[in-house]
Order: sequence, then structure tokens, then C-alpha cells
Amino acid sequence: MTDSIHNNDANLENENSHLLERIENLIKIGIALSAEKNTDRLLEKILIEAMDLTRADAGTLYLITDEKIGKGRSHLHMAEAAIHGGADVIQLRDKTASSRELYLSACQIRELTREHNIPFIINDRLDIALAVQADGVHLGQEDLPLRVARKILGKDFILGTSAASLQEAIQAEADGADYLGVGPVYEARGTKADAGEPLGLSLISRIRQHCRIPVIAIGGINPENVSDVLKAGANGVAVISAIVSAPDIREATRNFKRALSTAASKNENERYHHI
Repeated sequence: MTDSIHNNDANLENENSHLLERIENLIKIGIALSAEKNTDRLLEKILIEAMDLTRADAGTLYLITDEKIGKGRSHLHMAEAAIHGGADVIQLRDKTASSRELYLSACQIRELTREHNIPFIINDRLDIALAVQADGVHLGQEDLPLRVARKILGKDFILGTSAASLQEAIQAEADGADYLGVGPVYEARGTKADAGEPLGLSLISRIRQHCRIPVIAIGGINPENVSDVLKAGANGVAVISAIVSAPDIREATRNFKRALSTAASKNENERYHHI
């Protein structure tokens, strides 16, 4: 419990530091553009930056549990270790468990995530998500249509979906999705047989240009390539094997968070240097 409190304090400090950096960059924009005496462009840039402050920060780490590759560890164990390591979102994913087994696991993780104020998403099973009062559900292209799911869930329930093409992404946003899981970005069939061929970073860039909702990249992502993923336009990454198959889930999560934080700061600095 003490470790959790210290970890939350550190996360809050990092978030505040990041917000101050964003405000400082906003001031720099004003100074730089005021020299051009172009008030219309100045106003436009300030409004865009102000809107960015309200959007999901780049660098979100979305952890997906998987007991098949978790080295004998339970969904609860994975979720708890990842939360202590700094994971921002937890998704429970189990396509082989019975409804009762999945419900019991979901109840345990719901209690844990509520205690740590971490969003909790259920993969595929809208019924389980509603039963345990999860924060959201993630639906695939073959699951219940998003428009139907949105009618059942209401406007406050998080509704995510997978997108493997620009068309699917645009349609998902129109149908009420709150975020997009895009991928596989890199090769991932070694640990996820149904992952499909890698789609690359270009798809993320195209989707980012056409969709306003957050994009979470998935598939073959590790601390070494997260910078490229964020630079392509993703708001964050979803990770399975690189964390849940690691010997130490908490440390693996911390490594990802460090890499994400560094990448987000680097990409943002490059962005402002081009003003």
C-alpha cells in the first residue's frame, strides 16, 4: 500500500510537470508569433494548443492481461503488478474462460482498479462489463455493432474498438467509439496467432489525420520502438506479451512508462522547434 501511495504521488508530480511544460510551450508560441504581427495565426495556434491540453496525453500505457502467456500468473496478479508499475489502463482479455470464471476475475480487477482510480476495460464481453460496472468495453469488428452497443451502454461508458484500416477507423468514430485500437503495427504473430500481418506506422498516421478520437497502437510494441509509434500519431500503446510475459511485470511496466515519457517529451520538443 505504501508503494502504491508513493507511486501515485510520483505520477501526479510527473503529470503536473508535463502540464507546466505545455503551458510554457504555449507562451513560447505567443512570443514567437507575436513577432510576426500575425494575430490571426497567433490565435489559431493558441486555440489548437489549448485544445491539445484537454486531449488524452501521448504516452498512455494500456495493459492487456493474458493468462495463456503470463507464466502461470493470474489476471489479477498481472493487473496489480502493472498498476504498481504505472499502467494507465487495464483491459481484461480471456477468450477461453467460462462466463463465470471471467466474471469472477473481472470482479477482482474491478475492485483493484477502483481502489487505484485506474480505468478498467473488458474485452469483447459487454455483459460482463455491465455486470461488474467496468469503465468500458472493447469490441472487435466481429462483435456487437458499435451503434447498438452505444445504445445499451449510454454515453458515459467507454466504448473502444479495433481498427485495421482507415475506413474502419472513420466508421468506428462515426458509430460512437471513444478510442481506436490500431494494429498490429509490428509483427505480433509469435505471441498472438490471430494478430494478422503487420500494418506499419503509416496506418496510424493516416488515421490520426482523419479521426479526432484517441488512437492506441498495438502489436509488437516495445520500449525501443514506442518513440516511432508516438511520432506517427498514436496517443498511447496497448501491450500484452512484452509485459505479461516478462519475469517482473512491475519492472517491465516501469520500463515502458519511462520510454513513453521520454518519447512523448522528445516528439513534443521537435514539434515546437518547427514553429
